[in-house]
Amino acid sequence: MTPLVYNADIDDKLEAQAQALVAAKQFHSVQWHMTQHNEVKSAGAIGLESSHAAHQPLYRLYSMTKPVVSFVAMQLLDEGKLKLEDKVSQYLPDFAHLQVLGENNKPVAMQKQITIEHLLTHTAGLSYDFLPECSVAPQYRKLQISARADRPLSEVVALLGTMPLAYQPGQQWRYSVATDVLAHVLEVITQQDLPGLLKARVFDVLNMQDTAFSVPDSKLNRLLPMYGARDLGDVIVESDQPNTLNLLNVDASYPTQASQGFYRGGHGLYSTMQDYIQFMGALKTGATSIGQQLLSEQTLNLMWSNRISSSLMPLKLGFNVLGGYGWSLMGRLMIDPAQCEFKTAMGEGGWSGAATTYFWIDKANDISGIVMTQYLGSTVYLGPLMHHAAYSNFKQS
Repeated sequence: MTPLVYNADIDDKLEAQAQALVAAKQFHSVQWHMTQHNEVKSAGAIGLESSHAAHQPLYRLYSMTKPVVSFVAMQLLDEGKLKLEDKVSQYLPDFAHLQVLGENNKPVAMQKQITIEHLLTHTAGLSYDFLPECSVAPQYRKLQISARADRPLSEVVALLGTMPLAYQPGQQWRYSVATDVLAHVLEVITQQDLPGLLKARVFDVLNMQDTAFSVPDSKLNRLLPMYGARDLGDVIVESDQPNTLNLLNVDASYPTQASQGFYRGGHGLYSTMQDYIQFMGALKTGATSIGQQLLSEQTLNLMWSNRISSSLMPLKLGFNVLGGYGWSLMGRLMIDPAQCEFKTAMGEGGWSGAATTYFWIDKANDISGIVMTQYLGSTVYLGPLMHHAAYSNFKQS
């Protein structure tokens, strides 16, 4: 494969794309950062210049929390404290005898046990409140699995242990609360709560000083406002209408105060772009920026391997088809660029969040990028648009 080289002779396509989207009032602001070989090739922010939060704004990460939890799971695997083939019921006995909604929504017995790998790859049979055309999603909505933040993670996982699965484990890929269940498994194994576990193993080690499941009063002025059309637990609706910059209060589902004790495995973290870039470096190399090893090379390579069979593709999240992507043990993984609707490269991987945050790591070309805003239910796919613009800045060497 011919490596990609940054083309400094053309106008920066990333900046132009961000400017166009903010000017069209599709987003209040867009912040981005892209590097190759650890050199910044494009970075900036549109819409934050006059904001009180312009200096290191804080974002609600939503599902960009998931790769952090998966990374810690890989550390425990590295240390021999869990295995991919471990049955979840070894740690959570309520998951031993789940039922599955079969034809005509009639419950049938679970044919095989959910494993740790099923949780990491969203093939466990679990679902999400907001997924349309899912047989168990109405039950999730009734119990407000995503909408309520006033229950501890252990209670939410206990509720999930009483509910039927949407399909037999391993039979489908469906984006889900699996990382919440995984997070509680990690708590059981380590006898630490998730916030303490992530702080000790990731945030402190990587000097991610602004990343946590809450925001102290002294930093609240840096938290960007949320815009959008729906809160997290509401069903995704297919629409070709442009975004509308409506302010959205998400405190009930994503509180800022540590006193509320809120945290989840699948969402809940607050962070800055600068902090998350530190984590992306660890995802890419398995080490800190000064070379402290956090994952062995073998486990790092395992984490970056596709774990989804072709029979389960294309992956689909709501109405969004992830063309060309498989799934690794930490997020999406490009395995067929010809099937992708935007410019990318073989082996590129990363993930995104419900408030339209997005990152990617391209190990082959040593390109990393992150895009941040705060908009729930966006009909404009900011991440892929900026991803495409980023690769438009490169040429074959």
